[in-house]
Amino acid sequence: MIMRYTYFIPLLMLLAIGCKSKDPMPQPQPKPTPQIDRIDIDKDYYLLTHESQTLEISFAANAEYSIEIGDGWISEMVDSRAMESYVVRFAVEKNMSEDPRSTYIKIIVGNLEQSIVVEQSGTPKRSMTLELTHS
Repeated sequence: MIMRYTYFIPLLMLLAIGCKSKDPMPQPQPKPTPQIDRIDIDKDYYLLTHESQTLEISFAANAEYSIEIGDGWISEMVDSRAMESYVVRFAVEKNMSEDPRSTYIKIIVGNLEQSIVVEQSGTPKRSMTLELTHS
């Protein structure tokens, strides 16, 4: 009878060792936090003279961006860009009217939008002096 248990004990040990997993159970991985889009703009308002000029707007963003311009008298000047900080240049046409004008430039990053107001003064009124002399 002892002989039976002698074979039984090593068999149990072999089964116990063989059933142990070398790899621990995989642990559930935490889900990554979704990125929150962000735009940092230095100024959100520009007042320009009536002359044609280049407007530079500096901003930082953590995702791809796109530009929307309100009126045709401002156009984006495409240039190279840095990885995270951007300087976007815009060509501003001369305002031939005496009336000031305004528009917006919108920077869009993902679902986030940031608007910048741009105002341009009108051309100064020309004054003319007419002197009449009577002889």
